[in-house]
Amino acid sequence: MDEYSISLADLNALPGDVLYLAAHADTDLIVGYEPATLALSTDLPTSVTIRSTRPLSTNYWETTVTNGGALDGTYDAWCVDTDRSMAANTTYTAAVYSSYDAAAAGFVEFPENLDQVNWILNQEYIGTGSPTCTGSYTFGDVQRSIWTLIEDDLSTSGLGSWSQCRVNEILSAAAASGDGFEPGCMDQIAVMLVPTSANAQRIVAQALVIEVDLECTPILGSQETAWADGDIDFRRSWASYWGYEVGSATCD
Repeated sequence: MDEYSISLADLNALPGDVLYLAAHADTDLIVGYEPATLALSTDLPTSVTIRSTRPLSTNYWETTVTNGGALDGTYDAWCVDTDRSMAANTTYTAAVYSSYDAAAAGFVEFPENLDQVNWILNQEYIGTGSPTCTGSYTFGDVQRSIWTLIEDDLSTSGLGSWSQCRVNEILSAAAASGDGFEPGCMDQIAVMLVPTSANAQRIVAQALVIEVDLECTPILGSQETAWADGDIDFRRSWASYWGYEVGSATCD
């Protein structure tokens, strides 16, 4: 939403003066979207700087990305490597891969299940009630499900409250609906960050994935002109406007 301000001083408006306001815009009808590019090859940097904290509420890591251009920001993040650890509040240089990029396959034991991982991350499990198990889904349930899908060495480290029953529910749903999943417009895609040494020859900490919004280019159809719905109609016109008395808190 765009916001605009009008200076009363510029209008030489005095208390009691009545101003008339109308809002007009040209609008485009969105009839579809260009297909999403899963590899994000043109959008992802080759490396970024990352720093992660442990929120222990909504996700396993909260990771801030810098030196990554359009990728800069703070993201929900998940561990995809139980063979290594990563220190909280520590800065790393990380190589960047789409989870749909073949190059990402070398950093997890079962890369064929990364599509199901992406499906899970798009379901917004955390905080919703389990249909057959006790309690609501936690970030620990989601993290344990991710490890089960892509790791051969499972862990319970840092999971907080979690339930194998709820994990089994997530895994069953992912197997039924997530096989071959491809995120579409406005979905999220798992982008893999792999901390490496200065020369990128050695992995120095656990790999993780961040949830990145997958935006698509809209396909525009017909154009329309639109007026905001005011209280007073223009004569011989379908447009309308407001009257505003200077010093008043509201428009009439």
